[in-house]
Amino acid sequence: IYQPVSTESFVDRKLKKDKSIDILWASRIDDQKIPYTLEDIIKESRELNYRFHIYGSQALNYSYDMKRFEKYNNVFVYGAYKNGLATINHKNYDIFLYTSKFDGMPNVLLEALSLGFPVVASDSGGIKEIIKDGETGFLVEDIYNPREYLKKINKLVNNHSMMGKIIMNSKLAIEKQHSWSSYLQKVKQ
Repeated sequence: IYQPVSTESFVDRKLKKDKSIDILWASRIDDQKIPYTLEDIIKESRELNYRFHIYGSQALNYSYDMKRFEKYNNVFVYGAYKNGLATINHKNYDIFLYTSKFDGMPNVLLEALSLGFPVVASDSGGIKEIIKDGETGFLVEDIYNPREYLKKINKLVNNHSMMGKIIMNSKLAIEKQHSWSSYLQKVKQ
């Protein structure tokens, strides 16, 4: 039985022409979410017009120093957020980036899709149950390779019609697989 999510706050996102692309990353900061790979992605994108917005709080007993991001002029760190992605000003962001070593079906990805984000995510665990590479988002097989994430991000940025199709496909997938009506039907069964 899949976790339900609503598409009430869905935004049909359009990339801004001749402006920075704002990439949202939101998760807890711990080894599972491979923040050092996120940092490598940021390093590799220094010449690109990308800005990274990081939401999350550090897990207990994890020593990754978030101050490391202060040296990058295209990174903004906001700290923890509460009650889901819909509570932050998500309309300001263009793409959702998700890095993880292993996972089930992350709620944050379901939230991102339900808000109309095109998603670039690690191909780990149950993520591929909702992210179909090139259809409902992009999966990165070599999850530690920053260039592979950037290839997928660049594909979205450089192909507006593909981005629109991915956004609509992901909305349909969420409505089919993760709607409240689907959830209640499965519970009744």
